[in-house]
Amino acid sequence: MGNKRLLIVTSYISGNGGIERVIQKMDSILKDKLSDKLVCEILSLSGGDCVEKARKCWISGTGNEKWLNGLNSTRVPLVSKFKIVTLFMHSVALLFKILFGGYSYVLCTGPFQVYLLKRIKEIFRKKYIIYAWPHFSLDAGHGKNELIKHADYFLAISKDIIPQFSDLGVNENRIIYFPNPFYDFSNEIENYKKTTNDSVNLVYIGRLLFEGQKRVKDLLEAISKTINPVKLTIIGDGQDYNKIVDYIKGKKLENNVKIMKGWHDNPWEKVENVDFLILTSAYEGLPTVLGEALSRGIKVITSDCKTGPRDFVTPENGYIYPVSDISALSKIIDSCYQSGDYDRYSISKTMSEFYPDSYVHRICEMLKL
Repeated sequence: MGNKRLLIVTSYISGNGGIERVIQKMDSILKDKLSDKLVCEILSLSGGDCVEKARKCWISGTGNEKWLNGLNSTRVPLVSKFKIVTLFMHSVALLFKILFGGYSYVLCTGPFQVYLLKRIKEIFRKKYIIYAWPHFSLDAGHGKNELIKHADYFLAISKDIIPQFSDLGVNENRIIYFPNPFYDFSNEIENYKKTTNDSVNLVYIGRLLFEGQKRVKDLLEAISKTINPVKLTIIGDGQDYNKIVDYIKGKKLENNVKIMKGWHDNPWEKVENVDFLILTSAYEGLPTVLGEALSRGIKVITSDCKTGPRDFVTPENGYIYPVSDISALSKIIDSCYQSGDYDRYSISKTMSEFYPDSYVHRICEMLKL
């Protein structure tokens, strides 16, 4: 019968976030481990700067999604400032893809696509299996959660998302724990020695949002309250870059904080002499940056946001503090000043259940390959 076909449907993603890296890793792992059983394709329904430009244009056909390079993908860079027009264009694109693709499985990151796929399946009597695959906490307000219920199965990338599906009325037999994959860097890690006792060295990697989801403000305020000296490197880009720069100046933190503005294919190449990766988010799904840090043997400090951090963090590999609790965060950072050396190899091994062999096993069970 040949290889079975899997379609991943994404929509409205920037090209620089965690979802994109997850799909890239998933595609690479499938090609490496399951190429004799499964062919993976990606359908991207508008992304990059396409969405931003559509706010001023009736229809925008621009945008740049470099993350799709090297992937078996189809891109539909059409979006309108009128939502109904966008939904119509995306619906037509998805319909044609499904009718002629011969897919056995479809994974959807957005709720509307789940609903649309269910209708196409019923009308055209298709037999593909629909998997809802949200990458944020269902409490984050990304789309209408009720539409997700039209899926056949529900993939929870974090353990905390499982009860959120249940709260929607989803039968527990249709919920599958399916955490994102991470590469194993344990064999490339040398024992870590703290480079200096002059400061604790932190790195933040991600979108530059002063408040909102990422809450970079919390991090800067916590640093301004620490007793011991801190060095912070911020790597990323976003709409609040200027606001963050002004806040650093207002808090007189110019000697403590360095910003490396821009998106990088491998930001970890820019990281030097770091003691801890830090995440201050109000919400996530399964925060990719935490897993990437831990797999490289770097300890983490993270907010206890919904959802994901508790899937990764243990007393052995990091610290968790309540969301927006500046005092608690500041105290943790101060305690890290005295933490000394740690075994990076052991930190990396705490991620073993997320590495490719475990991921392939989960995919085979999920798709019954």
